[in-house]
Amino acid sequence: EDQVQLFVGLPLDAVSDCNSINHVRAIKAGLKALKLLGCEGVEVPVWWGIVEKEAMGEYEWSDQVT
Repeated sequence: EDQVQLFVGLPLDAVSDCNSINHVRAIKAGLKALKLLGCEGVEVPVWWGIVEKEAMGEYEWSDQVT
């Protein structure tokens, strides 16, 4: 029997413009609850303008990006 895999999108403001996690305690509690419900994974929004700031196709993933 095939089972449906559950993936959940995190809120759009989960990651700040300064590359830090917003609402840490709420997200931590939510992730624990999702795990108990059988969630297979989460989707995290990425704002390409933050990591592709200098030029198209040039990505900067270090924690120094602001």
